[in-house]
Amino acid sequence: MSATWEDIAMDEALEAEYQANLIENVTQEVSEEALKAYLGTYGDAILARVRGCQADAQRLLEQGLPSQSLVASVVGMELTLRYFLLRPLIEGAILRAEWASLLLEHILWGHCTRYRALLPKIAVHWGIDLESISLAGGAKLWPVVGGVWKSRNRYVHRRDAVSEQDARRGMECVDKLLSDVLVPLAHKVGLSWPDSDAWCVVKRGLGGGLEHESFEPRSPFEMGE
Repeated sequence: MSATWEDIAMDEALEAEYQANLIENVTQEVSEEALKAYLGTYGDAILARVRGCQADAQRLLEQGLPSQSLVASVVGMELTLRYFLLRPLIEGAILRAEWASLLLEHILWGHCTRYRALLPKIAVHWGIDLESISLAGGAKLWPVVGGVWKSRNRYVHRRDAVSEQDARRGMECVDKLLSDVLVPLAHKVGLSWPDSDAWCVVKRGLGGGLEHESFEPRSPFEMGE
């Protein structure tokens, strides 16, 4: 007997519920020390690429290329969401290999809409409510991120036009993720970025830093991923 559309919809709903429960269980096992070590080790390499995307987006917009500017901004968003939020979850869950394997297969390298749907559940565990963050004009960040991503996809796959306003929204989203997601996250786990100018250095009295310590900076992009 072939599956009906109702069966398919039910399977997808069950998978989404299972993954949401899995995320909740995994985040509860990731300690602040594990997250701090990950961000202190890899944060500078990730941020360098995000900053490069921001610079590209600004330069391309100034050259009258809003479509290419939007693509650069979305790459910056993707790097931020995947490597600053999702990847630490995977790193911190290594004791549960079966969970890490599922997350890597179905989320980290899966369709972007899947991990966008799960990220708010991850972030709230660290005291960050992605769905409550607003942009300068009052619009909620998270729905705008989804809209910007769709605009990028329509350009890449259908060459739909991208307006200057769309490109500027993309740049604003990257800025907001850095200021309203990464800064609180860094301080929550005891890192002093951006005050210390480096993720790998924690300075007494700056941000969340209570003592002077440092991590050996490394790149997550040199790990065959």
